[in-house]
Amino acid sequence: MPSLIPAFNCDIFISYRHNDNKSGWVTEFVKNLQEELSATIKEPVSVYFDINPHDGLLETHNVDKSLEGKLKCLIFIPILSQTYCDPKSFAWEHEFVAFNKIAKEDLFGKDLMLGSGNVASRILPIKIHDLDEEDKAMLENELGGVLRPVNFIYKESGVNRPLKSDDNADSNLNKTKYRNQINKVANAVKEIINALKHFNVNPGIKEERNSIKVVKSSVRKKPALFLLAFFVLLIGSYLSYNYFKKSEGSEDVIEKSIAVLPFADMSPGKDQEYLGDGIAEEIITALSGIKDLKVIGRTSSFQFKGDKVDLRDIGVKLQVATVLEGSIQKSGDNVRVTAQLIKVDDGSHLWSQRYDRKMIDIFAIQDEISANITEKLKLTLFEMPAGGAANIPTKNMEAYEMVLKGDFFLRQGPGATEQALEFYQKAIILDPEYGDAYLGISGVYFFRDDSGKYSEAIKKAISLNISEEAKTTLLLTDILWIKWNWEEAARQYEKSKGLNIAPNITYAYYESIRDGNIKQALETLKEVVANDPLFVDGLRNLGLFYLFDKQFDNAIKTYKKIVELDSRSVMGHTLIGFAYEREGNFDLALDHFKIAEEIEASAPDLERLRVITLANAGKKSEAEEIFERNKKHWLRQSSYLAPLPQIYFALGKEEEAFKWLNISWENNEGFMINLKVDPKFDPYRSDPRFIAILKKMKFPK
Repeated sequence: MPSLIPAFNCDIFISYRHNDNKSGWVTEFVKNLQEELSATIKEPVSVYFDINPHDGLLETHNVDKSLEGKLKCLIFIPILSQTYCDPKSFAWEHEFVAFNKIAKEDLFGKDLMLGSGNVASRILPIKIHDLDEEDKAMLENELGGVLRPVNFIYKESGVNRPLKSDDNADSNLNKTKYRNQINKVANAVKEIINALKHFNVNPGIKEERNSIKVVKSSVRKKPALFLLAFFVLLIGSYLSYNYFKKSEGSEDVIEKSIAVLPFADMSPGKDQEYLGDGIAEEIITALSGIKDLKVIGRTSSFQFKGDKVDLRDIGVKLQVATVLEGSIQKSGDNVRVTAQLIKVDDGSHLWSQRYDRKMIDIFAIQDEISANITEKLKLTLFEMPAGGAANIPTKNMEAYEMVLKGDFFLRQGPGATEQALEFYQKAIILDPEYGDAYLGISGVYFFRDDSGKYSEAIKKAISLNISEEAKTTLLLTDILWIKWNWEEAARQYEKSKGLNIAPNITYAYYESIRDGNIKQALETLKEVVANDPLFVDGLRNLGLFYLFDKQFDNAIKTYKKIVELDSRSVMGHTLIGFAYEREGNFDLALDHFKIAEEIEASAPDLERLRVITLANAGKKSEAEEIFERNKKHWLRQSSYLAPLPQIYFALGKEEEAFKWLNISWENNEGFMINLKVDPKFDPYRSDPRFIAILKKMKFPK
């Protein structure tokens, strides 16, 4: 059976040591999983399961060539036993390690962004035994992160064996039910496949620090990780959107409003998706310069990529009156672009057009489509080039294609930066003055946490032919989040207000730093969400600022919108619990943390937030127990929602809390820019130690 996604040979590859199947456990697992998948996913899912009784291929076989096709799968499921982590075993060397390498280098990368905004790996481990520490370390070293398996382990005193379908959960110390675990695996497979089909891959993933050693630097480390999505939005579109204000709570569709869907790739080889994305983004940018036209941001519009969704449903979700959809087909130097503008309420076509041109005309095509739409909407066109001439960022069309391909991979996040960088560098060879290529390279080094090369690329980009809007936005982001230079941030902020740049998350944080007052920041974030209603990071930050303003009900409502988008959103349930903890409703907070944990047991921040919640609820001994169990690991990790200083404050350990506030300042932790407005720090504002840290931050007066 072929894969659900073309170019892959199967959907799931099951890897195991054949000794672990002598009892038939793996065979039964595969059978039960296939049954659960058929009840969970509409399309048939193909599973490769080697029932050969020998441990791998014969010595006379060409291992690499034999597995080349078999390992070309969407999801790799290793059955982790007491003998699996053996560098001499076939399963470890030629399956696990081999797939990990292949996945990092293929189109999608190893780690994916789910529809919920959470991150999942295409390696989905199943653990059937408690592992030795050296085996666990071996796995985590190969994975490059913490092991997050679905456990099928039966535990009693002195017992460590695979969980069976007929085991009584009450007798099992782990209290796990076989059927529930099978369901968890099927649901995880469904989420990963949906992410792969929609190409939402690799958001910023929190990387553990190798040590807690404080290193001072004139250039700060990367900004808070919740801004990764914001930075990706900057690439290609420059965030130069105009916007149409709508009264809060209004559900009326604005007549002059549009969502531009990604253009479908109709090329025979299905290898022009990057070009379709690029055209849609350029049209979004062009339309955003039109006065009084509400243009939905890329994040929300691209949520519907590849979906056969009723346009009326899109209209309701995005609150727009019209939708532009189209297709791209390229052959050699020739390109065919089709576009149609559709009225959402009745599905009628307001306008459609086909363009058969040379690739060199691609910029003119983009401008023509925008001009035709504005004519149909009877709007006034603002600041369009004289005579309708296209705004051409480079005269080298091959370089333009290289940047589009680089942008395509960069949007997939850290796992695809190698491919992105390769295309950007090719673009620079073809056109050394192409500013967009350096803009993309800055994004690559942003993801790689290389602040030196990141700033160097930004410096080069702003010296070349990128727009003034892009230059200003780049500078403000760099200065605000990395260099903490508030005076220069003020200059760039004021400059940006005179340009055609829509409100964004960075604006909101600058406004809170500038004034120590979050009212303006809240208004800015409301506009961000109105412009891009399915932008999860917009909702996340709006909810956070509601909490800063102690508007707990509004924060909870905002976070519940994330769960409405995806009922299994770990981040959504975690944030709801976070809001309830801030409100002082500790029982409801713990309930939502439990829901999040059931979806993903090792979700980021869950245990940290649970410690704070239990401590504030008066259950300090239980909180201390969890903290001591995780302390060694947490000392090497940063956290935005539950940083170490807040954990120590909750536990009543003020000396340690202030010590870690100073370490957080040295390490440029993202939460530090909220010291002026976060009410969690209110009890300590008169403490000389807190005042000293505020002086170090040198916030505007």
